[in-house]
Amino acid sequence: ELASLPEGLQHLTTLQSLVIHNYPNLVELPEWVGNLVSLRLLAISDCQNINSLPEGLQRLTELQQLSIRDCLNLEEQCQKERGKDWNKISHIPYIYVGSSARQQRHDVATSSSS
Repeated sequence: ELASLPEGLQHLTTLQSLVIHNYPNLVELPEWVGNLVSLRLLAISDCQNINSLPEGLQRLTELQQLSIRDCLNLEEQCQKERGKDWNKISHIPYIYVGSSARQQRHDVATSSSS
């Protein structure tokens, strides 16, 4: 079982979608995720041990959608305007944070214009 993302991924600068699903040993996303400058979709699910997001996410200006599902620690950190990691993701137009039991969706584009 992987405890970190494969290093080779950081060189895929034209990668547009990254789905990380069911990695119980993964404790963090590496800072180099911020080098994936073409990324438009990032989905993280069933990764219970990830506690925070890297600062590098702020460099992903093409990122349009972020989905965090069934990652309780990370969900807490990404709560709209309250979570410690909210400032790292608030630039992303469509953010979904939730779990099977409790669902919450943040649509930044809509909420900021109202």
